[in-house]
Amino acid sequence: MGTEVKAIVVGDAGCGKSCLLLRFLKGHFITNDEAGSTFETGTSTVFVQGQKIELMVCDTGGSSMFDSLRQLSYNDGDVIVICYSITDRDSLQNVSERWRPEMLSHVTSDRPIVLVATKKDLRDSDLSFSSVRGSDKLHQEPVTTLEGQEMREKLDAVDFIECSAKQDDGVRELFQRVAEVGLESSRSRRKKICRQS
Repeated sequence: MGTEVKAIVVGDAGCGKSCLLLRFLKGHFITNDEAGSTFETGTSTVFVQGQKIELMVCDTGGSSMFDSLRQLSYNDGDVIVICYSITDRDSLQNVSERWRPEMLSHVTSDRPIVLVATKKDLRDSDLSFSSVRGSDKLHQEPVTTLEGQEMREKLDAVDFIECSAKQDDGVRELFQRVAEVGLESSRSRRKKICRQS
């Protein structure tokens, strides 16, 4: 068995994080409605510099009814993956106003962040907002790559990746990077523990 790295994935309900994880774990696209809104955990093998890594990804419910359960998961992770949807500007705003503060208030030591923009395939689509509920969002402009990069800097995230679960665009690259970041984080924390004991 390889080294285990655990990634905690957070983001607004409906932002596409569950579809993204299921694409990575199962290899095919599942819609938000099919994916549901429950906590899911799965593991896949990733190789980092020739080392076998068992990457465990933990999906968390984005709605407030899951707050207490989700908040317990942060300390278990080696890396935190924060997702927002390119089609929903509120989800981008919540990255800095909700998700990062929640993470910081529930971890006992530093955890690296990887920022992820989902639904990349909808950025240039005329139908990009047809599935977004609420008329106030129907006329929003999609979130740009530059805005995502600016959010990465604001968070001091280690990386920012745009991807599409539907088109399988950037998904494997994302979780390869998550495994690399998580492995380094895990090693760094183990070293600190050894020095303290």
